[in-house]
Amino acid sequence: MDDRRLLLFFAFSLAILVGWQMLMPAAPAPLPAPLESAESQAPGELESIPQPAASEVAEPAEVESSQATGPPVEASERQATVVETAVYRAELDNRGAQLVSFVLKEHLDAEDAPLDLVRRREVGPWPLGLVGDDLQPHSLDEALFAVSKVEEGGTTQVEFSYRGPLGSARKSLRFDDKGLVEIELSVDGGQPWGVLLGPGIRNQDPDAKETRFANRKAVWSVEGEINTERVDKLDDLVSLPGRNVTWVGLEDTHFVSVFLPRSGVGEARLQPVLMKPLESSTGISPESSALRELIPFDHEEGLAKEMRALPRDARWILRSAGPEMVMDAYFGPKEFEILRELGHDLEKTVEWGGMLRHVVRPLLAGLNWLHANVVPNYGWAIVLMTIGLKIVLFPLTHKSFVSMQKMQKLQPQMKAIRQRYKGKMKDKRGKMDLEVQRKMNEEMQALFKSEGASPTGGCLPILLQMPIFFAFFRLLSTAVEIRHEPWILWVKDLSAPDPLFVLPVMMGVTQILQQKLTPAAGDPMQRKIMQLFPWMFMIFSLSFPSGLVLYWTVNNLFTIAQTTTYKKWRERKEAEEKLLAKTRKANKGERTKR
Repeated sequence: MDDRRLLLFFAFSLAILVGWQMLMPAAPAPLPAPLESAESQAPGELESIPQPAASEVAEPAEVESSQATGPPVEASERQATVVETAVYRAELDNRGAQLVSFVLKEHLDAEDAPLDLVRRREVGPWPLGLVGDDLQPHSLDEALFAVSKVEEGGTTQVEFSYRGPLGSARKSLRFDDKGLVEIELSVDGGQPWGVLLGPGIRNQDPDAKETRFANRKAVWSVEGEINTERVDKLDDLVSLPGRNVTWVGLEDTHFVSVFLPRSGVGEARLQPVLMKPLESSTGISPESSALRELIPFDHEEGLAKEMRALPRDARWILRSAGPEMVMDAYFGPKEFEILRELGHDLEKTVEWGGMLRHVVRPLLAGLNWLHANVVPNYGWAIVLMTIGLKIVLFPLTHKSFVSMQKMQKLQPQMKAIRQRYKGKMKDKRGKMDLEVQRKMNEEMQALFKSEGASPTGGCLPILLQMPIFFAFFRLLSTAVEIRHEPWILWVKDLSAPDPLFVLPVMMGVTQILQQKLTPAAGDPMQRKIMQLFPWMFMIFSLSFPSGLVLYWTVNNLFTIAQTTTYKKWRERKEAEEKLLAKTRKANKGERTKR
């Protein structure tokens, strides 16, 4: 392969990797959230909290006009309602009929406890809480709803009802075993109201630095078009007409919470919030606590300078178009097949890229099959998948190697041709002589044709393999299946960077060895530039998921083995050709003597 073409190819590959780094910068560390409201408690403590006296319940002035007629309906004390399936445990507080916890049993958080998709907070509102027209907590968030619960046929129906001095409302929730919740809301009084999703999604380790792979975003679908907004970059309130909204949600790389409105939604609002450290009532310091105060705002211009520096998140509010609203909600992992079954293009929240998803999906299916049927370890499944891909791509790599060997053999003749035209490429005025360049290229092409070589023969097969590499990058960077999955010894999480940097160093070493076995470019300066690439790739890989670096390292090892085998085969073939030539020469000499 022509040295300049080879250099351009690697430069282009490096540009892609550097561009990827720039386009996916690391986000600031996430902070959990809440909002100023009446006193509240963390989930799990509801049953131990004494019921406040009637005199302690705030009664806003506007409630009087919205008070519904009929006998009062309310609970006598505060209580928690738990809905439990094989895959999750949801907990609801009858004060405000709000979702205070949604624990995924099969997924762990940073503390190796079952992961909760509802962020801890000291004050409300919580998901499914109500807000007024001013986006402040609704008076009904302080109401003690009466609760009824019915379990039947794999689903659980929970009804919350309240009629009293704070207003009148009903919330009906139907849970299935996959994380889908059917929700019906009814609020009397004639005043605009909204229902809350968020802020943020799941609790995160406050001491851990968030990488670019955390990918915290707000996401929504309007008439089939998927839109996203990084929550740490959200500056202003975003309003969407309810009639155009298919769904709205909050996500990170591996998990998503989504509202799918059916009817009664007049507007969807995405509101930015600030995360202000708040001393916990439990005595935990703000630096180590996951509890935060939430300060919602509509426009950044109205914030003080010190407030603008606070970390940010976001919450969704579906505003009503009348007294009733019907919608579905999904809380759970971004598993492609589950989301695809739910419809509405929810599977597109799994960020595999446009055309790449056609490559990523079979790779994920193959990886899951290996894990389920061959080896119950995703690390070894990645190793087996890499070997399988090397076997499938063998015809391409074989063609690439043969072509590179032919081009390497022609290097002296190519150098001689360039040397012959070196002083003729420019005319007396210093301009490039196109006619001379054309003649040199024609002579080069004639040389390639006579030897059956092609300058692109080694490059094209490598380019054809690039989509598989980037597909693996997407897969191993986003697949919730490998999150917190160990490989061996120090590699406890294949979706996280190697904590000891062993795999990145091994990848760099194998890349250097692979380069030494590959025919080098003829120009000394080009060789020096090429020698920098393994070091650059090694530095990039320090922040890559260890599963991806494992794939890359194993791929390098098998490429080294393949190249070594080819070199021995070539040396043996050249030795046989020399012996055959020597024999023919000797036979010709014998015939001449006769």
